[in-house]
Amino acid sequence: MLSSIEPKKLIEHCIASAVAKFGALRKVLTDHCVKLKTRGRYMDAPIRSKIMYNTATWDLNAGVIDKLEVEWVRFLRKTVRGGNAPDPGLTKAEKEAGICDYAFVYSKNDIYRYLREL
Repeated sequence: MLSSIEPKKLIEHCIASAVAKFGALRKVLTDHCVKLKTRGRYMDAPIRSKIMYNTATWDLNAGVIDKLEVEWVRFLRKTVRGGNAPDPGLTKAEKEAGICDYAFVYSKNDIYRYLREL
């Protein structure tokens, strides 16, 4: 049944399903009394599986992979304290020059490394 749906709608469906699952588990995944390593592992099974559901049968290109990775990192940022915080070191001159509109305190690689080291 899902194979008859066009790929763009299927990707949107998988992402929406993962967002709904994250919302259902938000209380545990954003509870800073629970160890970050435990939250990362707990999030890995139900949420990553929702994002990656049926991707083995898709014709994956760089755009699709990037879109799925952006969503996954968005979930990871929500679980790390200060993960969505803007970088205070970003100067007004950089913003006006168009070098960078918005930057996070933690880069994507920092988030991955932080979750792996725990």
